Amino acid sequence: MSCNLLLYLFSSTDLIDNVAVLLEWKKFMDEKYTDSYRALIVDVKGDPSIISKFQNCSDYVLNKELITKVDKTNTAENVNKTIHSYLGSMQQQTIHNWVLGDSENQRVAHRMGSDLVDALNVLLLTLPGVAVTYYGEEIGIKGHNAMSPMQWTGGTFAGLFLNNSNKFCISCNRF
Repeated sequence: MSCNLLLYLFSSTDLIDNVAVLLEWKKFMDEKYTDSYRALIVDVKGDPSIISKFQNCSDYVLNKELITKVDKTNTAENVNKTIHSYLGSMQQQTIHNWVLGDSENQRVAHRMGSDLVDALNVLLLTLPGVAVTYYGEEIGIKGHNAMSPMQWTGGTFAGLFLNNSNKFCISCNRF
């Protein structure tokens, strides 16, 4: 088996017709790349009944229940219900996965509070399946701009540049 990793991400907004396209793509990839590992990860917006329709045509569908249904007003009981609702709605053979942050939503430290970042990351890593971390969530980067570069230091330009010739929106809330 080759060490090559092929990773494909397909994003869909409740477009059920995409299931057939993805099934064809998955079949093609399975037949063409028999000597390497690959993962077809699908990002679908919608409720679990919509998301579950995409399970058979991918390796896994990104689970954003912890982003869309949990916020700082929730209790541990609500979080538990969200987790069990997801687990109950997915097919038995599904590779479960858990996502706390992505490029389309405010960062977990902003949504849930900085004091809960470590606990939520521990939760993410203890749930059954794959933990998916959007860069910066593991260290509690805050801010609205989830697509700003990773902050490497607390210095000028977050340690990315020696001068101001490159301009990025950098969240100053981490360091």
